[in-house]
Amino acid sequence: TAVYQGGTAHTGEAGGEADIKAYMAHAEIGVNIEKFSVRVGGLYMTGDDEADNDVENYFGIDTDNTMLGSVVLFECLDPMTYYAFYGPQAGRYGAMHLYAHFGVELDKNTDLRVGALWLNAAEDIVYIDGSGQKDNNLGYEINAELTHKITKNLTFALAGGYLIAEDGADALASDGDSDDLWKVISMFRFKF
Repeated sequence: TAVYQGGTAHTGEAGGEADIKAYMAHAEIGVNIEKFSVRVGGLYMTGDDEADNDVENYFGIDTDNTMLGSVVLFECLDPMTYYAFYGPQAGRYGAMHLYAHFGVELDKNTDLRVGALWLNAAEDIVYIDGSGQKDNNLGYEINAELTHKITKNLTFALAGGYLIAEDGADALASDGDSDDLWKVISMFRFKF
């Protein structure tokens, strides 16, 4: 999938009209063998490294963030759900992520997925501490998700993830030293 975003918009950052010139590309390859599945993919979203009249960071207005399977940074459950969201990126710095998932159908109502992601910004993030250092590696996330179909229309999902923060995340931290993050989330979904 590839998308180009163009046009003009009012922006407070540039102090007037801004030209939008951004794009997004996503590729995934996967295989299903009986009750097992493997998916490997990547996502690139342009970022903007300076405040000027050219807006180069991609704005996702209907982004399927679940394709990444991230739990810690993007809270994604259920690969069929779309979110009106500004996309899986760190601020205006864009995104450059790689991911791999392994799934297994435990029984006719229960699925388990485990995944790993390498999360990066498309543009270098300058440390906010004024040191002049910059980096784009946000870190590595490992996660798992268990989904159970309770009835024909009701599903429960439980997911957990751990992000090992790297130098790009440090650049965004007010003290220049970000912490590793973990998160557990759950969801009931009723479809009719």
